[in-house]
Amino acid sequence: MMNKVIIFLCGLILFSCHGQPKKTRPEEANMVCNDFYALGQIEYDTYTFCSIVPVEVEYHYKKGFWKFWDLNGQLVAEGTFNVEKGRVEDHGGCPYEYLTGKIKTANWRFWDENSVETEPEVELIKNLQSCEVSLLEIKNNSVFDAEK
Repeated sequence: MMNKVIIFLCGLILFSCHGQPKKTRPEEANMVCNDFYALGQIEYDTYTFCSIVPVEVEYHYKKGFWKFWDLNGQLVAEGTFNVEKGRVEDHGGCPYEYLTGKIKTANWRFWDENSVETEPEVELIKNLQSCEVSLLEIKNNSVFDAEK
C-alpha cells in the first residue's frame, strides 16, 4: 500500500510541473505589463488630489510607440498610444485632470496566437491600456523586476 502511495505522489509531482509554459522574454522588451512583455515609453506626471489636506499624486502613463508580447515571446500588438486628458470630478472635493495613453485601433496592429494579423478584441485593448508596467533589469540573461 505504501508503495502505491509513493508512486502516486511521484506521478503527481512529475505531471503537475509538466506542460507549464516557459517564459521567453523578447530581447527588445524593457518592461513587464501584467501578462505581457513590453517595449515603450512611459511619462511621469502629477496631479493634486483634494481632500482635507491636498496631496500631490505621482503617476505614469504610456505614450508613443509600443510593442507587446505574450509571456511566450510572441508578438501580440504594436502601435502608438494617443495621449488624452481625463477629468475626475467626484473624488476628494475638487476636480482634477490627468493624462492617459489610449489605443486607437487605426494606429495599431494586432496578431493572434498563430501570428496572423487580426482585429483586436475589446478586452485585449482594455488590458493593454490598463496594464501596470514594471521596468526590467537584465543581469546575466535573467530578468529581474527593477522596481522591487
